[in-house]
Amino acid sequence: MDSNLFKDKNIIVFGASGYVGNSLKNKILNKLNCTFVSRNSSKDLKINICNRNDYEKLSINSKTILILLVAISSPDLCTNKYDDSFLINVDSTANLIDYTLSKNGKVIFFSSDVVYGDQDVIFNEESNCNPIGAYGKMKREIEEKYINNKNVKIIRPSYIYSSHDKFSKYLFSCAEESKKAIIFHPLYRHIVYLGDVLEGIIKLIEIWDSFEFNLINFGGEDLLSRKDIALVYKNELINSLEFEIEKPPVNFYQSRPISIRIDSSRFETLLGRKPFLLRDIVQKSNYINL
Repeated sequence: MDSNLFKDKNIIVFGASGYVGNSLKNKILNKLNCTFVSRNSSKDLKINICNRNDYEKLSINSKTILILLVAISSPDLCTNKYDDSFLINVDSTANLIDYTLSKNGKVIFFSSDVVYGDQDVIFNEESNCNPIGAYGKMKREIEEKYINNKNVKIIRPSYIYSSHDKFSKYLFSCAEESKKAIIFHPLYRHIVYLGDVLEGIIKLIEIWDSFEFNLINFGGEDLLSRKDIALVYKNELINSLEFEIEKPPVNFYQSRPISIRIDSSRFETLLGRKPFLLRDIVQKSNYINL
């Protein structure tokens, strides 16, 4: 990565201790003018997104790009603890975005492909959204508020995989402990490699003004289920893995679509190439360290 990439920018990663945030922090850790915000790391700036007074700790100006990754992302938790989730995912998120925009800063907001809902079509960024479940509706509410703001870029990622995602770690631990993994099926997504997501974020920062789209699907070419992912792992990486397929409980699909098919042509344009395929990534000798 070009060491001068961020020299004229003030990058703030809000949610730097999460899965994507921590990985992004590790990738750009040595870059100048980067601030990392979380509540779980002693090395990060501590800000409570629900406390507007805390926002004053952020040095936001016209050079700022705030990467907003904070959310309660469990669909079940959003349903079961709706008020707490709404406070973070909608009210406080909107407050922080509004504050950033009032200081002439820019925002990259992480939404989700679940905003499209459960429809048997291929979604591009102009498709109608009909989210099901509290999580998808909360993400969509923020999208609708800022979708026409040129200083907000909205990313709709599909399931982001790596050797460190929750499902992959579960499969590794089951194999290591000689336990049979239990996999809910069906559940299909255009899964996208974490490394591609990080590269896409950095490219978006780099070419913000020349990249005309403010709404971008981040997905891979393959539409895969958890069963498909487990089979790739078993065949390519952990031959000892054993798993059993279970049908999810009835309420499982009340908050998440069975399948989301997305077109990610804009993402390919942003990357300047096609996203990596799961099988190709898993075959890398250092995959478990990526």
